[in-house]
Amino acid sequence: NHLLVLNQNWIRFLAEERRGAADEKPDVGLQQEIHAAHSMLKTTGLDDASDVSKVIEKVAAAFFAQQSVPIPDCVRIAQIASTLGATLGPSFQFVTRDNRRHGISAVIIFDPSGSLEDLLPETWRQQHFLHPDYTNSFTSCTSEEWLQWTTTGRSRISMFAPLTKKKTPLRGRANAMKEVGSTPIPNEIKLKDWFAERMNSFQVAADTKRIELIGKNQGAELFITDADFLGRIFDNLVSNAIKFSPEGKLVTVSIEESEQGYLISVEDNGLGIKELELKDLFEPFKVTSTKGTAGEKSTGLGLAIVKKAVEAHNGSISVKSIYGEGTIFTVFLPK
Repeated sequence: NHLLVLNQNWIRFLAEERRGAADEKPDVGLQQEIHAAHSMLKTTGLDDASDVSKVIEKVAAAFFAQQSVPIPDCVRIAQIASTLGATLGPSFQFVTRDNRRHGISAVIIFDPSGSLEDLLPETWRQQHFLHPDYTNSFTSCTSEEWLQWTTTGRSRISMFAPLTKKKTPLRGRANAMKEVGSTPIPNEIKLKDWFAERMNSFQVAADTKRIELIGKNQGAELFITDADFLGRIFDNLVSNAIKFSPEGKLVTVSIEESEQGYLISVEDNGLGIKELELKDLFEPFKVTSTKGTAGEKSTGLGLAIVKKAVEAHNGSISVKSIYGEGTIFTVFLPK
């Protein structure tokens, strides 16, 4: 069994050659070769570029019909779909951390920043988080192609957990946010290494949107705090800055130390926030009218989680924004 697939670049190439031959002094030999190429493609039924989504769906139907499929092969077909930019159909399947295959109708989560790790139960993560082999190495696509594909609806992968309606209402903000955790456990953090690792985790996302990501760490070598809480603050603010910045913009992340504590600031030159929406910005499930510049979705929980984590450190957070020009978040964590 096989499929005949034509890359659309060949159609474009032949069209350009035909126009070039017509504009310049006629080259009978070249015109004959172009005509012969078109005739051959028409005879084989490939005179139009292939619909890559239909091709991937046809391959997936046969591929995933097998009872046993090695995980590396599942990864390979997904990466091929990624580099082609295919929209996945009902036959496609992904492997989750529990090594089980699931169709695209299931909830499959890709969490490149790791910001969801501590917010969801381990059992649920095993059943719904994408298997790590999909991003351990990129042999059939680039990391940029993969991230671009997974952040669009074409991959059918989510980058956030779905919200579900509960029959028993949660009373009070404390109950609604209790899964975030209430008491930080201070530990020694090597700030230079921690900061570099965290910034690197966002580099692919920034590169995909051609955003220049700048890190400025002027803190002490050692920082005594809860790494998990600090990560939630950092990850949510940086991911938001990238999410709401158009291509080619700048995102600056800095940490400064003072006698009283640490200042963390995340500044972008993105879309900004409307003034009327600033007062409710940190409330749970409050989603602003500003949309992600690449179609990224928001749950309305990220900044509420940030504020909860900051308050758990007896710190403070502030925001300044000019709609259409950009936003800067500033977090103060006392020593």
